[in-house]
Amino acid sequence: MRPRGLLFFLAVIAAFGLLAASCGDDSGSDESVATTGAPSTTAPAEEESDAVMVDASPLTAVLADSPDTNFLAGPDGEELYPAGSVTAHWYSGGDTLAVDYTGAPTDMDLCPGASVQSGDPNNFEFVANAPSDDPAGCEGFPTLDPEASARVCGPVIIFTSVIPTESEGTLYGTLELSDPDVVSRGATSTVDTTGETPPDLDTEATAYSFPTEMVAEGDVTC
Repeated sequence: MRPRGLLFFLAVIAAFGLLAASCGDDSGSDESVATTGAPSTTAPAEEESDAVMVDASPLTAVLADSPDTNFLAGPDGEELYPAGSVTAHWYSGGDTLAVDYTGAPTDMDLCPGASVQSGDPNNFEFVANAPSDDPAGCEGFPTLDPEASARVCGPVIIFTSVIPTESEGTLYGTLELSDPDVVSRGATSTVDTTGETPPDLDTEATAYSFPTEMVAEGDVTC
């Protein structure tokens, strides 16, 4: 082989050697940029609660706060619930007022109701009742109204009345139980609407978040 050919051959061999060395020492290989499967440090998003926030109402009244509104005991002297243990909280449920009864024995088939008195002390308007569960709780009541409704949400009974939201006067909130011996057992509360506006309440929500001073559990479901 002539010297020129030999030099050319050696140059080609050297070039291949440099190329091989470069490929074998590639610091930018795919392995350096590929993900290694390490856990993400991003915190998972918290699930949003569907509970409706409930504001405390300025229109509240304790049931059976006077002898005139207390007819808790049946003929055997047994109380339906302790006097003063149930409170009525009034809200605007849209077109009509709603009452949240807290402290009630919700494991019973009760008959909540409401009405308003304006002007004539003997004139009660928009009187209505509805059973909280079994209709037997309101059996014999002449004031059942298909437009009124009641449902239990944890320790709270939410009663949607037929009293127009803009009504003024004395609101009566009653929680009773049909009793064949005495017609009914229960108690009534009264509160004056003067100068007060009830907060809004979604009466069809499936969960609520109450102030703990109103409902100790806070969040309740229906």
